Amino acid sequence: MAIKFDNKSITKKPVKKMGGNIESECLEEVNELSEKLRAEQSTFKDNVDANYFTVVTFNNSKQLDEFLNKLGINPSDKQYIDGKQLAKKLGIEITTPDKKAPGAFKVNSKLVDMVM
Repeated sequence: MAIKFDNKSITKKPVKKMGGNIESECLEEVNELSEKLRAEQSTFKDNVDANYFTVVTFNNSKQLDEFLNKLGINPSDKQYIDGKQLAKKLGIEITTPDKKAPGAFKVNSKLVDMVM
């Protein structure tokens, strides 16, 4: 598929009529946009944060198997263990709420057409 470089598909948004005090209205819009940007940055940071895991090591695999068996955890699942389940086995209550997983990412259909 060829990329089209014409601007016929560009639609102009209607011009917003400004009231009497342009400076205060502009400042209000800038403040709203700043708040939205801060919220988006916070959400982005939460969604890409990789600091939610840790590594526990033992001297050898038999020590690891013994540890997991004593906790009642199936050794076949030893590579990835749900931290909340491990905490429960250790008698620790995790009270911090789970974060909401990000939803589906929006992809522009024109971009999909260009790469597919």
